Amino acid sequence: MNTTSEIHTSTSSWEFYVVVVSLCFTICFMIIGNVFVIVSVFTYKPLRKVPNFYIVSLAMADLMLAILVLPFSLLYAVLGNRWVLGVVTCKIWLTLDILVCTASIHSLCAIAIDRYCAITEPIIYVKHRTVQTMRNKMMFVWGLSTLISLPPLFGWNNWPDNFMEDEICKPSTELGYVIYSALGTFYLPLFVMSVLYFSVYKALYKRGRLYQFDRSESGRHSIRLSGVSSAPKMKRESANSHKSRNSRKSMALSTIFGSNTIDIEKNSCHEAQVHKSSSTKNYRFSQGKTDPRTKSRTNSDSDDNGTGGIQLRRKMSLSREMRASKTLGIVMGVFVICWLPFFIMYLIVPFCDNCFNARVEQLIIWLGYINSAVNPVIYTSFNLDFRRAFAQLVKCKICK
Repeated sequence: MNTTSEIHTSTSSWEFYVVVVSLCFTICFMIIGNVFVIVSVFTYKPLRKVPNFYIVSLAMADLMLAILVLPFSLLYAVLGNRWVLGVVTCKIWLTLDILVCTASIHSLCAIAIDRYCAITEPIIYVKHRTVQTMRNKMMFVWGLSTLISLPPLFGWNNWPDNFMEDEICKPSTELGYVIYSALGTFYLPLFVMSVLYFSVYKALYKRGRLYQFDRSESGRHSIRLSGVSSAPKMKRESANSHKSRNSRKSMALSTIFGSNTIDIEKNSCHEAQVHKSSSTKNYRFSQGKTDPRTKSRTNSDSDDNGTGGIQLRRKMSLSREMRASKTLGIVMGVFVICWLPFFIMYLIVPFCDNCFNARVEQLIIWLGYINSAVNPVIYTSFNLDFRRAFAQLVKCKICK
């Protein structure tokens, strides 16, 4: 979104060139970063998941901002805050600006909703996690963004009918539209994302506490079983002449995906062995004493592939959810830092047009734009799959 800027007239020559080069670099970096995000999701198999297509929508909005809006923003600033491309082009530029910025913010909101559903209602989420559902949500995001950006084209504005040579090109400051667009573009999505991320982190914290509780309960249960299994051994050593009446019994259960095995060892049983197919359970009955090393190994396997295996998978799942939510939480935090100053200024300008000098105004505007360049950096810094995909793309470019 654009307001007045005076880079050319309010800075010295060297400052002017530094600013222009920096803004050109920002635009190029934004294009490359968001292209990498989009290509990575479509070409790198671990990233080809339905939730990641919300990130594609976000990257598409940021890419459109970099290609369709920012070059004109840079030209407008270089020409000393003069719009020389005509009133129609100005209106189209401003409408595209509002559209893609709103779509970017709403895509972040859609990602927050997706994370919330995945964490709090996983069964329902998996059932409805389809490409069609994702497509419908993205159509809603872009449709709502269009409804927010189009009204000025149909008269809800205070634009002049014709631009003079020194006329500025800036968004409508008509109070009703400013409130409508600020609420729809930023403040309501910010409220929704804040509530959802608070609920997500609360649910993850509760799940982590339950996981720790389950581990402690499992540990106490193992200690009790160890004490029970040692009792027959002590009794056998103290009454060695009565083996027939004090036979030792031990059972080791091991559940393995693909081939479940249960070992039952008993002194008084005859030797037998029952085998089933690899998709069912194997039962082995063996006569004689249990080798302590075999017992230890069996118990270890049982822990790894049974309850321990389930705990490991739960821990890994919880860890993945925490990392994903942490990444998106950082995305949201950066989004607030980048856009909140602009939308505060956006609400103040209709009441006080001269409250912000040109440099502060320009800094605030481009701070919002920079948010679209930062998102790919966040993905590569905190998401291993994106890092691998980016590295793979870079290697392919170098090889070619």
